[in-house]
Amino acid sequence: MWLNESDIHHAWGHVKGFMGNAWAHGHKFLNTVDKFANLGQRLLGAAAASGLKGRALEAGINASNQYDQIRRKATQIGRDVDTTVDRFRRAAPELGL
Repeated sequence: MWLNESDIHHAWGHVKGFMGNAWAHGHKFLNTVDKFANLGQRLLGAAAASGLKGRALEAGINASNQYDQIRRKATQIGRDVDTTVDRFRRAAPELGL
């Protein structure tokens, strides 16, 4: 049984839909994580400003700093993906990316 153009078009539509949904759900999930991390950072800042000290606060601040580094890297990866997709869109607009 041979594949025809319609079969390939149909399969490509499913692949694009799956990838688009995965990307959108990933963004939504990471935005939720980012909101909670932001809340945690503000609480840590308030605790430090009020004069609280201790290992737990230091560990929280270190974790917050590490989160910021990971977030910067993830943001850069997202920009790289967007740039790559834009290049493919310009190179082959008939794919409908």
